[in-house]
Amino acid sequence: MFTDKKIIHLGYSGAGYDPSPAVMDAIMESLSKINSYPYEGYDELEGLIAEYCNVGRKNVMVTNGGDEAIGIITALYGSRVLIPAPTYGEYAYLARSRGAEIRFSNSMHGDTYEVSFSDEELGWASLVWICNPNNPTGTIVPRATITRVLENTKATVVVDEAYYEFSGTSVADLVGSHDNLIILRTFSKGFGIAGLRLGYILASSEVINRIRNAKQEFNVSRVARAAGIAAMKSRSYYSERVEEAKRVRDDFERHCNSIGITAFKSNAGFVFVKFRDMGEMEYVHSTLMSNGLVTFGPSDSEFSGLSGPYVRIALGSKNDMERAKSEISKAVADYWAEKGRSPENKMQLQEPPEAEG
Repeated sequence: MFTDKKIIHLGYSGAGYDPSPAVMDAIMESLSKINSYPYEGYDELEGLIAEYCNVGRKNVMVTNGGDEAIGIITALYGSRVLIPAPTYGEYAYLARSRGAEIRFSNSMHGDTYEVSFSDEELGWASLVWICNPNNPTGTIVPRATITRVLENTKATVVVDEAYYEFSGTSVADLVGSHDNLIILRTFSKGFGIAGLRLGYILASSEVINRIRNAKQEFNVSRVARAAGIAAMKSRSYYSERVEEAKRVRDDFERHCNSIGITAFKSNAGFVFVKFRDMGEMEYVHSTLMSNGLVTFGPSDSEFSGLSGPYVRIALGSKNDMERAKSEISKAVADYWAEKGRSPENKMQLQEPPEAEG
């Protein structure tokens, strides 16, 4: 049960900062027409996104968050779905909901996340998912890996770049040369408007047309459209906020490593933490929850194929992360005090635990 402390949501990863003033103004202005459909269409927003991504206007389509895109893509292409594990759980959730065949490819090798599909897996699949940077590990999948996958399968390959604003890594320039490539992005992370549910896809014009014909006519609300346009015009504001968030993230990683738990190097808006054993993880995770700090532990509903002593901690504000540092430090110390020995002695008693895929 939560205490009377302020509840801090560090599970679902949105943004630990406010939308730009221009976005807030655009939202308020759009409310005066909330009684009408967004019949004007999405040309302006999609044009701004095309400019931002350096692709053609015909290569962009806006969606009702990334989840709508995942659902439509799965419906159109996902009879046999290949998923690296561990990764974002929505790919498997929506594939199961449609009765698709699913294969998970183990990509966790010790403490290293590496996508390494076999030729047999790539030949079997009709739809391949790659999350880049990966969620929950925060690992960047090398461009060469993605290119190899694209060139060695007839399947549709979706690269989920939800955290592009944090990683700066993209294969958007390959859209024009690979008809089997779809890129998925969102305004929920770097642009901080997760509550409005706005995303977009980048793909060849043929793929865009097919997906556009499968969506609802007015899939993006008037309010979300206005916010997206304003966000695209406020990129300098968001660039500064993201850089600040990355500094907070890196400081949090250093703190975790300094108290003896392992923070994976993240290229996203969260930190993936490995504890010494399951007992320590469960104690710290439950203690954080009881003290009002909501985080994600190993759960197949959130992250397909994740098991072991891991917790994913999304970035909040600087003050939120300072509180998280304090609470985690105390919980780790209390756990080992109850065990009657120091964590250093624990580590001498057994081999370091390996991550499980």
